[in-house]
Amino acid sequence: MKKQYEYDKEMQNRSIDIKRLIKYLWHCRYWVLLCAMIVGLIFGYFSNTQSLLPNMSVLSKEDIEVVQEVATMQQYYNEKIRYLNQSKLMEINPYQTYYTILQFSIDTDSTETRAVLVEIYENYIESGAISSDAIALLEGIEIEEKYLGEIITLSEVQRGGAIYAESNVPNKHTFSIQVVYTDASGCEKVADTVHATLKNYEKKLNNSFETHDKVMINRVSGEKVEYILEQKKNEQYSTLNNLRTILDNRLNKLSEEQKLYMVKGITEQIVGEEQTKIDIRHIIVGMGLGAAFLSVVLSVVYILKKTVQSPKDMENIFGQDTLGSLSRNEQEAGRIDYICENILLKCKKLLVNELCITSSDRCILEDRKVQELIKKMQLQGLKIFQETGFTTKTSALKALSNIEYVCFVEEIGKSKYQNIHRELSLCVEHDVNILGMISIE
Repeated sequence: MKKQYEYDKEMQNRSIDIKRLIKYLWHCRYWVLLCAMIVGLIFGYFSNTQSLLPNMSVLSKEDIEVVQEVATMQQYYNEKIRYLNQSKLMEINPYQTYYTILQFSIDTDSTETRAVLVEIYENYIESGAISSDAIALLEGIEIEEKYLGEIITLSEVQRGGAIYAESNVPNKHTFSIQVVYTDASGCEKVADTVHATLKNYEKKLNNSFETHDKVMINRVSGEKVEYILEQKKNEQYSTLNNLRTILDNRLNKLSEEQKLYMVKGITEQIVGEEQTKIDIRHIIVGMGLGAAFLSVVLSVVYILKKTVQSPKDMENIFGQDTLGSLSRNEQEAGRIDYICENILLKCKKLLVNELCITSSDRCILEDRKVQELIKKMQLQGLKIFQETGFTTKTSALKALSNIEYVCFVEEIGKSKYQNIHRELSLCVEHDVNILGMISIE
């Protein structure tokens, strides 16, 4: 048994088993991964936020409000430009507008029900719901749903208009849809899609409301001049030009700091063109930093832990022979047999018939693997008894006077250095021989 000063010296100079440290970090891998993900997201978000926003300390509150007003105006201008570039309605030449009008009649037993159904179909068209359903059926034409709704409208024909079938069905039992487009072929495709969409809607109403027949009584296609569309386009371009003039004047009045603030920060936030995006590179860097930070913390905790970290500690720190190592994770009986034979050979060499199995932690002796080892040694004729708590229990201290040889069983990562040292020191003081130590992992 080492003396007290030697024990302290060995504790200060004890080496760290790198393999066991890596194994410990591997057991904590899920915590490392969780920390890496959290730090990565936080680092990515705040790194991007800091890169977007310039230094605002040079701007007053009034200066920032002016920038926000200009940015809002810029947003409105950009929306106008986007609409004029993407809207199919705005692409149509008012003096050469291709159109198709579909007129439908509702056939049902009740006159009142027919009027209600006509109103339901009209609301379906005017609300834009028909565009939401038609966009899934439309083929061969690329158009967004919101712009599809602009070219599908209720026809003015039914409100005092001109086209009816030869049967001359009253207006209140009919409704008409007008489709306009940039060319005749596209117009027909959209009209066919509208017709198919209304058939699906008819089936839906038959199942949920009232059984009826929706019959197309007329279909007219052609080319015409749309003065209302011409007026609308003129208004759009006039508004855009006026807005551009006002915006240029406001931008020219901004200071350099205000322009920088608008370009780098407020424009992207107010306009919404560039929502806060997290750069994947920042996430990767953040995850690396998070994993490294937690790994360092866990390594420091592992190094500073006051528990036995490896079987070599039994020899290096306590100066005792290691008789073997048990593993909870392995099912093989070979280890138990090896340790049993090792103890029996050592006992035979020392003429030992009785052996005390002890530990600095009583719970360790209750482990299944330890009990299997004890039973195997007993079957080989060695008298085994168990005793713990030499430094805490009076009965154990009295029993110590009758013990000649003792074997310690300690658990890696659980048994504390100081407790083992006290137990060993007490054994030496009472002239109890230490046969060796067994570790359990």
